[in-house]
Amino acid sequence: MWKAVTQAKEEIRATLEQTGGNKRRAAELLGISRAQLYRI
Repeated sequence: MWKAVTQAKEEIRATLEQTGGNKRRAAELLGISRAQLYRI
């Protein structure tokens, strides 16, 4: 389970970097809500 969480966080980190820190756009690209993005 921890490995999956770590992978998810890394994917979010990479997507945030790709979007210049734009959380709305990152959540959109990941297919999750902004609320979910903040929870992870």
